Amino acid sequence: MAKTGIELTNEALSAFLRAKSASDSVLSSSSSSVAFTEQDKIRWIKVRILLDHEPPIMDLVETHPLSDISSDYNAMSESVAKKPLAPCYFFFRLDTTVSDQNQNYEWLLIWYVPERAKVREKMLYSSSMAGLKAQIGFSNSLYGANIWAGDYHTVCVDDLKYQNFSFVHKSQRHIHDIELYTEQERQKLMEEKEAFDQIEKDAESKSPTTQPTSSSSSDSGSSGGASRGVSFPFEESAKRALSNLEKGTSLMVVLKIDTEKEIIVLSNERTGNNAISVEELKENISDSEPRYIFFHFQYEHEENQGNSGKTVFIYSCPTKSKVKQRMLASASKGHVVQTATSSGVLKLEASLEISDVEDLTHEFLVKYIHPPKSDSSLKFSKPKRAGRGTARVAKIEE
Repeated sequence: MAKTGIELTNEALSAFLRAKSASDSVLSSSSSSVAFTEQDKIRWIKVRILLDHEPPIMDLVETHPLSDISSDYNAMSESVAKKPLAPCYFFFRLDTTVSDQNQNYEWLLIWYVPERAKVREKMLYSSSMAGLKAQIGFSNSLYGANIWAGDYHTVCVDDLKYQNFSFVHKSQRHIHDIELYTEQERQKLMEEKEAFDQIEKDAESKSPTTQPTSSSSSDSGSSGGASRGVSFPFEESAKRALSNLEKGTSLMVVLKIDTEKEIIVLSNERTGNNAISVEELKENISDSEPRYIFFHFQYEHEENQGNSGKTVFIYSCPTKSKVKQRMLASASKGHVVQTATSSGVLKLEASLEISDVEDLTHEFLVKYIHPPKSDSSLKFSKPKRAGRGTARVAKIEE
C-alpha cells in the first residue's frame, strides 16, 4: 500500500526523543548535559492522526508517567476506552534493555485500530505505518541500535490490559513462527541452523586481528576488537566494483552472497558521474534476499554545504529472506565492510541496517546522517496534568 505522506509533528517526535533520553540516562554511567526531571520519565506516548487538520498530521495527544508496568498497561487501556472508536499509536517503553548491552531501554510500537473505525481512518493508519516506522528508526539504528522490540496491533481495548497483553519479541518470532511449519520445513530449518553454527565456530577460530577502517564506530557492525564472523572470498567483479568506488567512478555497489559457491559476488553497480536518487537505489535492492550496499549519497543540508556527498553503507536483510541467507549475511557483514575499507581510501560516513526497503527514503537518509539535536536545540513542551488519573496531556500547538 502506498504511503500517505502523513508524518509525526516535531512536537511528537521531540517528546519521544526526550522520553528516550531521560530513560537511557538512568542506565548511562556518564553524566548527561541535560537535566531531566520526574516529568521526563515517561512510560508511554500516545499519537493520533488529526483528520480535522489540513493536511492531516500525526500529533502527540497524551503521555503517561513511568510507574509499575502493569498499572501503565492498564492506564493505556483506560485511555483508549475513553474514545473506543478512535484509532491511535502508542510508543511504549519496556523494562527490558537492548540485548548485548545495557545502555538503552527497549520500546514497543502499538497501534490500535478498532473494527468499527471509519474506513478512511483504517486506511490512513495502515498506510501511514511504513512512514512512521521510518521516522522513529523502527527497522534501523536511527535513534539507537535495535531499541524497538517489535510492533503490536490490536482491534480490542481489552487486549491492552496487562493481564491480556500477549506480545512476542521480534528476536523470538522465528521460534514462535516455527510452530506453523510442517515437520519437513522444521527439519530443514534445524539442519540449516546446525550447518551455520558449525560455520560460525570455524570462523571464530580463524578470526582476523585487524578491524575495518571507518569514520563511524558502528560501521564495522561489531563492538570493537577483532573482527569475527564468516570471511567468504570476493569474486573479481566484486573487487573491481569496490576499486571503482574508491576511485569515484562508481556511485553505487551492491554485493550479495552466493550461498552455493560461498563467495561474495557483485549484484549491481552504477558507474558514471550522474547522481543516483534513493528511489533509483531502491530499484537495485532485492526485497527477498540480503544485500550489502555502498552508496554515494548526494544531497543538500546546512551541515553539508560545499560537500559533493557522503558514502554510506546499508545492510539490507528482508524478513522474508531464507534463514540460511540471513545467518550467513549477518555473519559476513563485518568482513565485507573490512574488505571495502581496508585500503583507507574509502570512508564510510554512516552505516545502517534495514529490513524493509520501503523504509529507505531521501528524507530518512538525511535525518540519519544529520539526526535532530534532541539534547539542546529542540524545545519540548512539558506535559500538563490531566483532570483525571495520573496521565498527562500535552498541549497541541498546531
